Amino acid sequence: MDQTHDTRQPAFTPDSPHAPPPPPVPPVYSRRDLPLKSAPFAVVLSVFMPGLGYAYLGYFRQAVTTVVIFASLITALSSGAARGIEPLFGIFLAFFYFYQLVDSGRRASLYNQALEAGQAGGVPADFALPDAGGMMFGGMVLLAIGVMALLNTVLDVDLEWLEDWWPVGLIIAGGWLVIRARRSKAPRQA
Repeated sequence: MDQTHDTRQPAFTPDSPHAPPPPPVPPVYSRRDLPLKSAPFAVVLSVFMPGLGYAYLGYFRQAVTTVVIFASLITALSSGAARGIEPLFGIFLAFFYFYQLVDSGRRASLYNQALEAGQAGGVPADFALPDAGGMMFGGMVLLAIGVMALLNTVLDVDLEWLEDWWPVGLIIAGGWLVIRARRSKAPRQA
């Protein structure tokens, strides 16, 4: 009897050690868990105070980043530190102001879409609902500001050094964002 050996690849079995992992399941949100947000209200809040619309939506990290960028641009323009490039900073300030208005309204609409769809699958891939990490970051920033204000008002600690050293905060925040982005793009090892 002639035996032939089957050289074809074996069929895919889920228990195989070399099987690719299953695709991630998008989180399911219930309409009862989170309230809908008003896009016009988010925009109005952002008109009066840049970043406040993000805070209303729960994007505290984005709110703090917006306030820092906006305040830094105004500080650079008013202090004369941007001698010669004021028009560039001014145009960027105007662009950034209107960008955060539009983005806060867009995020409110996408937030509501995700809640109505019941999961994040019905919204763009780059959109994510706010997480608790933003609250932690926002809380840490508020604590730091509160401690510095308390040192200045109660213990009479001079904060004049902030006038010269505030860019260090931008460098630290930018470095943290770069490191975080590189970690999220790095392949995960099992």
